[in-house]
Amino acid sequence: MDRSEKIIEIVQSHGGISFKDLSQYFDVTEMTIRRDIEKMKKRGIVKTVSGAIMLEDSDIYKTYSLEQERETNYIQKEAIGIACASLVGKNEVIYVDIGTTAVNVLKHLDPSASNVVIVSTENALRELLRIDYRNYIVTGGKLDPLSGVYIDRYGINTIKNYSINISFISAAGIDEHLGVTCINEFEVPIKQAAMTHSAVKCLVADSSKFGAVRLHNFGTIDDFDIVVTDDLISEHWLNLFEEKGIRVVIAK
Repeated sequence: MDRSEKIIEIVQSHGGISFKDLSQYFDVTEMTIRRDIEKMKKRGIVKTVSGAIMLEDSDIYKTYSLEQERETNYIQKEAIGIACASLVGKNEVIYVDIGTTAVNVLKHLDPSASNVVIVSTENALRELLRIDYRNYIVTGGKLDPLSGVYIDRYGINTIKNYSINISFISAAGIDEHLGVTCINEFEVPIKQAAMTHSAVKCLVADSSKFGAVRLHNFGTIDDFDIVVTDDLISEHWLNLFEEKGIRVVIAK
């Protein structure tokens, strides 16, 4: 297998990767990798988006489907929800983000803890109603029908009105160099508002999201205090978080 074939394999497995990562993997200069990529771009095999190398048919542009996400890595997401709920104290303000992984936190919250929960999705609201959770705030605004997210400035301003003790922020992709990414552009200001107004920022993602890259960046790994994921996360990521002083909670 020549280098270009191996690059295709690596990019396909990660969803997207940086020039630096590839140069380190092959132990060659970034300039060498850039020459390889230029040849592959001319053949229509790869493209570059915001510094990331993607396959031309990469799912970086995939759309978010709530129904599809509910069925993906269900067991891991359930365990992550339990682990996240264990991080919540009493009399706190909590923000639970977009996505099915984060929403699993809600069903495991202690209803007697007198916490206020802020949510910005229809999916989360339905879960709160199902479990008869009484003390919550829905950001409101225009509803995106595909994702079930309240997406306009009204909802973002609602988040900014509160001092949040802990926020549980989901991600569709987490890359060491290209940061923490999501699928939809409208997610970015929502996530950033919650992170800016949170004392503790918790990144919530199953292990399949590590090494993946999606189109819209909303932060870096260093923006987070805690990472909650499943026990399939690699030693590389565990070592990286330890070096950065970021607490990792493994859901089992």
